Amino acid sequence: MSQPARRTPSKPTPAQPGQRNVAPASLWDKLDALDKARSSAPWRAVPSDLAENVKHYLDGQPKR
Repeated sequence: MSQPARRTPSKPTPAQPGQRNVAPASLWDKLDALDKARSSAPWRAVPSDLAENVKHYLDGQPKR
């Protein structure tokens, strides 16, 4: 019976001359970049009181 292959831990590769070892961007940095890259035009059409009057905008009930 053969034995399962062992996994060896990967070693970080050394930086090449002229390169820096930079940590990957965090999730928050990526989300911030996406927020800056998106267009704000569709959000201008959203009413500022949407959360308060959602039933008005969905069902036509009177505003509060």
